Amino acid sequence: YYKLVATPPVVNTARETAITRAKAGVGFSYWWGHGRFLASGATASNKGSCSGNCPSCSHSGSYGGDCSGLAAKAWSLGSTDLAVDSHPYSTYNFANQTTAWKAVSRSSLKKGDALVYNQNGAGHIVIYESGDGWGSFWAYECKGCAAGCVKNLRTAGTEYKGITSNRF
Repeated sequence: YYKLVATPPVVNTARETAITRAKAGVGFSYWWGHGRFLASGATASNKGSCSGNCPSCSHSGSYGGDCSGLAAKAWSLGSTDLAVDSHPYSTYNFANQTTAWKAVSRSSLKKGDALVYNQNGAGHIVIYESGDGWGSFWAYECKGCAAGCVKNLRTAGTEYKGITSNRF
């Protein structure tokens, strides 16, 4: 008598780790030029707050981040400790350099990859989780003062390009 056992799917732990780290940012406030989160997540007493218009916004609290701070933490760039305020890269770096990442087609995005743009002094980066890279997809991002750091279903214009961590 033989028992057939299904082979479990191969899991890329580096990609799963990036998503877990991005999830840790959800609920924290937007904090221009920063990236500091807690693995345990945001609570009413630690999430912080942001007001005004960035980059001249005001932040209160010890935790939060901006879009590139969240991406750097998700990809473990700079300090690997989520609670250490480390912000080694901007969207300019993610869009124009290949320090620890490389370009990837939007049609072949995988969990943990990112979509980034930086044009005329403005930019944004999101951590891709699932969906259609050219249509609607689930992403983690720090969107600004009003929204803070969230997971949401969104789209991205043609100015965004796909990038992937060299650790994947």
